[in-house]
Amino acid sequence: MAPRHRLRRCVYIGFTTTAWRQAFNQQASAPFRETNYEPEVFWVTPVRNRTTDAALFGIGISHQSNGRGAELSRC
Repeated sequence: MAPRHRLRRCVYIGFTTTAWRQAFNQQASAPFRETNYEPEVFWVTPVRNRTTDAALFGIGISHQSNGRGAELSRC
């Protein structure tokens, strides 16, 4: 494998936001019913394993939150 094509160990970060829209019940909550946040960090490294076809191994952690406090929190 040429040096420019070698796989390297890498740390990745990501962030996902999901907003659930509530269009038909403006008295309860408009315009969104709930907003969810999910930051994550994961580590990926190449593996050399002849028993499987896998070329990469990764492990990560994510946190899910709805951004609310006290009893409404999902933390």
